[in-house]
Amino acid sequence: MTNSVENLATSNAYNGTDKVTLGDGRSVPIAHSGTGLLPTPSRKLFLSHILHTPSISHNLLYVSNLVQDNNLSIIFDSTGFTFKDLTTNKILLKGPCRDGLYRITKNNQHA
Repeated sequence: MTNSVENLATSNAYNGTDKVTLGDGRSVPIAHSGTGLLPTPSRKLFLSHILHTPSISHNLLYVSNLVQDNNLSIIFDSTGFTFKDLTTNKILLKGPCRDGLYRITKNNQHA
C-alpha cells in the first residue's frame, strides 16, 4: 500500500467498494490499484497488487507477493531484515528495525 499514486508504475482508478482497515480501527478508501518497482543496489524488484490509499502515513509491503514475484527470501530478526535473491544467493538489501517497523529507506545498505 502506498499513500502516493506517484509510487505506482502502472495504475488504474479503483471502482470497488472495498476499504482498508487500519490498526486503529479506521477504514480508509482505496483510490487506485497497480504495480510498482522497488529499487535495490543490484536490481529493481517488482511489486504487484499495490493499493493507493492516500490517508495512510507509511507505505506498506505485502511480503508474500514480494517474495513470490521476485524469487526472494526475507529474513527478519530483532535488529533488521535481509532480502536475498534465491537464484544467485546474493544479498540485495538490508535494513533496520526501528520502533517495531522494518523500514526500507534510500539509505539501506546491501552486502
